[in-house]
Amino acid sequence: MNESPVGSAIAEIRRKQGLKLAGVSRYVPVSTLNAIEHGRIIPSIAMLDSVTTGLGLAVGQLDLLYLESVRDVAQRQEIFQRLSQHGVSLANIQASLRRALRSPKLPNDQRSHLGYLLAENLADRGHIKRSIVILERIRTARASHARRVALLSLLGRNYLKLGRPQDALSPLLEAVRLRPSPPAWDAAMCNLGLTWWKLGHYGAAREQWSLAAERVTESKHKAIALFGLGNVSLRLMDYRAAISAFESVLVIYERIGSSAAARLSVLNNLLLCHGRLGAWDQAEAVAAQGRALWSDADSVVRGEFACTMAEGALTQGRVADARALIRQTKDWLDDAPVLSWFTVRLLELAMDPEAPEILFRELDEHLGRLADAGLQTAIRLRMVELGIQRGSMEVTASLVTELRRLYPPLGNS
Repeated sequence: MNESPVGSAIAEIRRKQGLKLAGVSRYVPVSTLNAIEHGRIIPSIAMLDSVTTGLGLAVGQLDLLYLESVRDVAQRQEIFQRLSQHGVSLANIQASLRRALRSPKLPNDQRSHLGYLLAENLADRGHIKRSIVILERIRTARASHARRVALLSLLGRNYLKLGRPQDALSPLLEAVRLRPSPPAWDAAMCNLGLTWWKLGHYGAAREQWSLAAERVTESKHKAIALFGLGNVSLRLMDYRAAISAFESVLVIYERIGSSAAARLSVLNNLLLCHGRLGAWDQAEAVAAQGRALWSDADSVVRGEFACTMAEGALTQGRVADARALIRQTKDWLDDAPVLSWFTVRLLELAMDPEAPEILFRELDEHLGRLADAGLQTAIRLRMVELGIQRGSMEVTASLVTELRRLYPPLGNS
């Protein structure tokens, strides 16, 4: 019995067209075609395309059936990518993979690979929860070393995307303990740092990103690790270490040709560090680099950079410049749920003692858009400070009450 879906389909199509084996021999030898049809061999992708052409079909028409039949991992990966690139529906790809997974003779390592392909495709198309279900099912299945690293790395990344860093920790720790197998291992090293960061363990995050920056091999992941290292150093107020990391990222970005938006994001943090150190000459040099990239970056990234410039201008007492930059920031950010949206409004409140108190309430109402609870707390505390400075005791009391409700440990402090 032929257990090759693609072989059976080729035989059926050929017979329906009234073609003998010899009728396709111009494209593939008779003996080879006979072996394919009877399931004795699985053709390579190049041979599949030749057979498809010989039957008068469009190249790619038999790809879904081939995906069910092929056992060679490299060939399967290639045909899977071709299906995705040609816009074949997720439902059809899933159905094909599931039929292949139901084969009782499918070895465990093949089952693991098919499951991983399905989970990866689901994740790429935004179906994160469904991807996790599949990955958890095959997590303990026998697999090659590289496949196991890739599976654990994808599982950890998926949990991070769902905002579940505690669940991401176990697969990522397991992945990084295995022998390096780029690029999945590199990604796991970087995402483990992000996991520690999201859990609030900044020392562990710094240590992990530092290790990743030393050990990962791909430039893209080295830049991610260094960017993370810069951010956590900034969070820990080690501004010189942050500057060193961000400058290293820019060198890599220049080498690999990263987008203007990516470079402007790094320059934004670099500008913030120089401002915190009061190194205004260096800050101005960074600002000039950033302005040169404005036209090529999206409005949100431009807005965040303009916000950081406004903060620096206000710190230096350049109020007119700060006001102009704040106007630009608000135009560019519009209603984007990013930290700079809140920062620029806090700057307005700090600059204008006569600003209406309703701005406090609007800020407080919008804070739910920030996923980071620590940032929410920091902004509310800054609002309390501004409220006290302005003598807005009613607003201040309301904010303090909200802080105590959200964070009971604050008590009567």
